[in-house]
Amino acid sequence: MDVTAGTTEMANLLNRHRQVIVGRERFGRSKQPTLAHFESGTFFEPNSTEAYTLHSDWYAAAREKCNSGDVRVLGDKVPFYTRVLPWLESEFSEPSYVYLLRDPRSVANSYEQRRLDPNDHWDLGVPAAITGWNKSVQVAKDFLRSNGHQRMLILVYEWFYSGDRRQLSTLERFLGVDPDDDILDRYTNQTKKGLERMARGWPSINDQVESISERFDWETAEFLRLAAAEQLFTLSEPEDGAGWAGPDALSPPDDLLAVTGTALRSRIQV
Repeated sequence: MDVTAGTTEMANLLNRHRQVIVGRERFGRSKQPTLAHFESGTFFEPNSTEAYTLHSDWYAAAREKCNSGDVRVLGDKVPFYTRVLPWLESEFSEPSYVYLLRDPRSVANSYEQRRLDPNDHWDLGVPAAITGWNKSVQVAKDFLRSNGHQRMLILVYEWFYSGDRRQLSTLERFLGVDPDDDILDRYTNQTKKGLERMARGWPSINDQVESISERFDWETAEFLRLAAAEQLFTLSEPEDGAGWAGPDALSPPDDLLAVTGTALRSRIQV
């Protein structure tokens, strides 16, 4: 996934789980971690060559959490990892990935919002958002086609933060961890904020929404949405809670939605 796709929120959520540790862009600068980097003597001691920010206190607490013996999943969050998937595949034995698919207009809005903030170092705008998002979804599609759905979970941002608890259960089952009350509480709070954020729309790009919408790769995004729907129904259980978030949450132009949205609903009902 590309930057501003909601990856920090997702990492913060997962880190509330007693069996999960996700680094805070532990290898954000180097972007090429090896298996040796995930040994406790290295992972919990970040340096400026590999990480943009050291977060020393956070990693010290994470080390204690790891030493508890409960942790089953150790990973890292770096939005640019989609750009180095071949490297990750060569360095790790069948690693698993959580890919967060967000409405590209929201991604573009975040790019522009940050670019206009005088206190932010960010200097990338809408064109970079379009290019980055399109490349990212294509990488995810290629990976699923080559490797199947077992090692990459597709989560649609707008579905995940709709309040549908099956989304959270799907994530936990994919990671192989137990249900956790702490992560459920965090998810409930994030859902409220997520719904508020989505309701605000795209104020930083209001005058560009119509023109830039044609430049996004909606067809590939629809492929990923269908994969996400299939994974949801494969990994979730009826008792996880009802209430489908709706395939229209990530809305491509109406003419494409008329075809693919109907196809998605039909596939789900089968």
